[in-house]
Amino acid sequence: MHRSPLISWWTILATLGATTSAHAYNHEQHQGMVALGYKAMAAAALERNCAAPLDFGEGEPPPSLRTYPEGYCIANDASCQPRWEQFLDDIERGIVFLHGVNSSLAPPQGSCPDPGANAPLGDVEHAVDRYYAREAGTERNHCGVFTGDQNGCSQSARLCNADAIYRQLAAEDHTGDVLGYWATEPDDDASAAVLGVKPTNAGGLGQTINTVNTVVEDTLTALLIPIVCAVNFFRTGDLDCGDDARSLADDLTPVEELHGLMPVFGNFRDADAYSGLWHFQQHVPGASNRCDDIQGVFYEEAGPRRVPDALDIAITAIGDLTGLTLDYDDSTGPVRFNITDPDDGDAPSCARDRAEWEITTLGHTEFSPLDNLALYGWKRFADSTDRQARDLGWPLHALGDAVAPHHVTATTGWGHRGYEDAAEVHWLKIVHIDSADDEFQRRRNQYEMLRNILAHAFLYAQILDQLRLTHPGPSPHHAIPVRAFVTTVASHTYQLTTEPGSGAPLWPFDPSVSVPYALGAGAIESAVVNEVYGTESSILHTRNMIERGAGAIAAFLSDIWRVAGAQEVPALFRCTETPGGGLFECSGDTACFNFCCAPVCADACSLDSECGGGELCTNGCCEPTACENPCVFSDQCPAGLICQANCCVTEVR
Repeated sequence: MHRSPLISWWTILATLGATTSAHAYNHEQHQGMVALGYKAMAAAALERNCAAPLDFGEGEPPPSLRTYPEGYCIANDASCQPRWEQFLDDIERGIVFLHGVNSSLAPPQGSCPDPGANAPLGDVEHAVDRYYAREAGTERNHCGVFTGDQNGCSQSARLCNADAIYRQLAAEDHTGDVLGYWATEPDDDASAAVLGVKPTNAGGLGQTINTVNTVVEDTLTALLIPIVCAVNFFRTGDLDCGDDARSLADDLTPVEELHGLMPVFGNFRDADAYSGLWHFQQHVPGASNRCDDIQGVFYEEAGPRRVPDALDIAITAIGDLTGLTLDYDDSTGPVRFNITDPDDGDAPSCARDRAEWEITTLGHTEFSPLDNLALYGWKRFADSTDRQARDLGWPLHALGDAVAPHHVTATTGWGHRGYEDAAEVHWLKIVHIDSADDEFQRRRNQYEMLRNILAHAFLYAQILDQLRLTHPGPSPHHAIPVRAFVTTVASHTYQLTTEPGSGAPLWPFDPSVSVPYALGAGAIESAVVNEVYGTESSILHTRNMIERGAGAIAAFLSDIWRVAGAQEVPALFRCTETPGGGLFECSGDTACFNFCCAPVCADACSLDSECGGGELCTNGCCEPTACENPCVFSDQCPAGLICQANCCVTEVR
């Protein structure tokens, strides 16, 4: 049967969209970054007056996570060291505050266990994966709830691994897992961008109409400026009249309003392909920024140095031919993310009505930026009396996208999809679980990753201090200037992935792989994922991005208590033998000993005298000592020696 050219072009576009989603990292990486950020916070809190609750085998354990991180101070060490101690206290304030936030989890479906529907995060009993109450029986024929032996797992799913340390680090605390679940919500929202075909935009006609509208508006604006300035001056004494003249010219120009009478036909919804159109910020200097102080995706200026690659151009061209247009009436994005009253100290979006959103095709539409997406959820959370974890998903997701290099150059090309799929394929290598190292070295590597996350979090905590000074305000959402914060994190990503001065693209930008990846077979996809973005060097770069993203998330969560005003540092034990009596419950292979979570061992003890020769009672376990003559009392030592620090040594007189 013969198909119309429109349907053929739409089929091509749908294929491109399905394989080159505008998402940043995949669901596992978004949930994983939040979980890692929270685990870094929990691990640091567990070490207050305690040793790390992990067995690192023979040799020296790694330094405490609470050790001041050299090189992450933006002032000087003399002032930063007290700030580090405050940051450690803020971590605990943040944990306690988050434990009281409503989980927002829906009731389970069918006979699935209840992880903690509408319970405070601190009372959630089971971890959930990103499919919980969303796609049971469809993509994943399971409940998405982790019980029994898996209950101590950390999500995303592959952090639930026998070689991962997270079962020993407050594994019964599922706060990070649930927040990570909500951080995947923006990618599942098919309503954000609904596309359709507008006949008056097809065949390039939309661009012609848009050009005519712009020329008429510009001409009228030039004619009206003297008149509007004179009226403004006599009324208020104000000569700043350019925007008023432009607005009046827009009102007097009927072109886009007449064009807006033509409806958008079809209703193309695909969360995987289109919801991510709101998840970009273009940090390349010289961008148009016609509606926001920093624009979102705008295909005319996509990519490093605002050079679109072949895939960006193809999407624009196909959209022009078919008349593919954002459907304003059915899309929630224009209302949610085009924020004209931000009240956060930064510039508002320009006001755009239906006619303005639909005057041209997808490739020529300037979408709202990523930081607006963050503000949408943050204001809902901070300014409400019933604070819901669901609303935190938007700023948490935005912080994850802000460390996606292709999202800060607003391109769906330049290797975008291949890079982010590779991050999922090689996730276990990135987080030091899939490694040729022995068990204890893997543990050290994972613990060092948490140290790196905390160091980045400390840097971003200092930046948040500065942003609060420049964005003061009385509303709870002023406690964290989230748009400025997301923009700062994104700007760092841009600086790390482009050449200073010239803006030339560095890793991971590659203009040669996106079209083959979108249209290619498994062999091409495998080559891109493994040979382009799966090299040891690329994994190191990707790990740095993930650590920075988790660090930014940890800084945000550590500061979140500020929406409720000043709080004292919680006077809580790390754990108690009574469930719920401490900050955490010990789990996995740990148990509470002297109010600290410590590894469970075969030779448990409470006193040195309960251990055998050459051993001392350390964190509830009989451990070999490093000294030649271990002791408890001096009368156990050879003649001429005394017992100091459980070792027989020569007495100093």
